Amino acid sequence: MKTTQVLFIVINYFNEKEVIEFSNHLANQKFNNYELLIVNNGSKNHNLLFEAKRNSEKLKLIQPDKNLGYLQGANFALTSWLDDNPNLPEFVILCNTDIAFEDNNFFNDLFTTTGEIIGPSIFSSRSKNYQNPYYQNRISVKKLNFLSLIYSFYPFYILYQTIAIIKAFIKQSNSEEQQNQQQVYAVHGSFMIFRNNYFINGGNFNYGSFLYGEELFIAETALQNNLQVIYNPLLKIIHHEHSTTGTYKKPAHIKFMKQSIDWIRNTYFIK
Repeated sequence: MKTTQVLFIVINYFNEKEVIEFSNHLANQKFNNYELLIVNNGSKNHNLLFEAKRNSEKLKLIQPDKNLGYLQGANFALTSWLDDNPNLPEFVILCNTDIAFEDNNFFNDLFTTTGEIIGPSIFSSRSKNYQNPYYQNRISVKKLNFLSLIYSFYPFYILYQTIAIIKAFIKQSNSEEQQNQQQVYAVHGSFMIFRNNYFINGGNFNYGSFLYGEELFIAETALQNNLQVIYNPLLKIIHHEHSTTGTYKKPAHIKFMKQSIDWIRNTYFIK
């Protein structure tokens, strides 16, 4: 049996058409030793996904009985895949479906990149800014406490997000891609690449919160297990940010953001 070299995991949350568009875009790459796991996170209208699965041997549909969230959904998918496959793939890629590869040679540069966790250059077509590195240096307790306060009151969040949008708009004309491959603290969660050594050496997707903060969980897991997080600007992704994200999140989502920030702080920063 040929070992799968790259395993993609994506989450479907009421965005079936976009998932299929992503699978078609992936099929255009000059590389075919991959599988695509689609986690159906609560969507009831999955006829399109079953049709896509019938038309492609690369696709596998994973059906949990409830919405597991982003990273726990990925954990469920990877565990299910390993039940049927004896070996870890060389790479596991967890990504959004609102992304596109800048060219068809993405994997040529991936296979020469070091590190257990790899983040590409990610250009946001909405904000016109680059999203990696997500954090070059470790986040501080002071920053976590500040974010917890912001997410405690919805008006605070609206003000904070409005300021962030204005700053991003001002930054557009001066936004520059970081050109040097480098070790960083955290990479953006819209496209995270994991070498199999991440799992062999203690890494996992078993996140203790529901949504948001996944980048920080992966970063802290890397620190605990002496794993390298590498940003490689030769790997280029375009992030369209038009389906599962919005300019302003709903109050229920802000509660999830606070829960995640508090969990990260209490788990890794408060002894």
